[in-house]
Amino acid sequence: MTTHEIDIEAIRSRISVPHLLDRFGIKYRHNRCACPVHKGDNKQAFSFTDEVYFCHTNGCKGDIFSLYSALANKDFKESVLDLANLCGLSVNSYRPTATVANMRVMVESPRRKVEREWDERIYFAKLEQECLLAIQRKVKREIKDDATAQLYSRFHSLDTQIDALDAEIQGMRWKKKEAVEKVPKF
Repeated sequence: MTTHEIDIEAIRSRISVPHLLDRFGIKYRHNRCACPVHKGDNKQAFSFTDEVYFCHTNGCKGDIFSLYSALANKDFKESVLDLANLCGLSVNSYRPTATVANMRVMVESPRRKVEREWDERIYFAKLEQECLLAIQRKVKREIKDDATAQLYSRFHSLDTQIDALDAEIQGMRWKKKEAVEKVPKF
């Protein structure tokens, strides 16, 4: 690897969103916290996985690179270099010069960008569906212990929500396919 080639995927595999939040001293609980990007005070607004984050208050979202850029107040290229050094990739000899603009970082094609955006929407819908399924499993266990009409009602309500999300995810897949087909190939 030369000083101008940095393996983005290697950085993604070694650094996670929780790792960055810990590094910046941001406290979180159950993958939720106040948004560190816009300095919000709602402790449930910012949700994240290892790979991505989303703020339900101001709509900011992204991956480790955009989060680090926001928290460290650096541009994308500086963030990539910092994160590469942080995870031990050999870029220590790199000296920022006029050739910074020549640094090779993968540039997304418009078609790939549309695919990624739809994949992200589908991912978050699936994540929500997984949460509902976990709640439903818990309610099912409670029904075994104490079968009341209220628990049955809650179980069936969750079932309806899960089915609706499943239909929404299927619709998103079709919309993704249509959106990708509309983008011209290069």
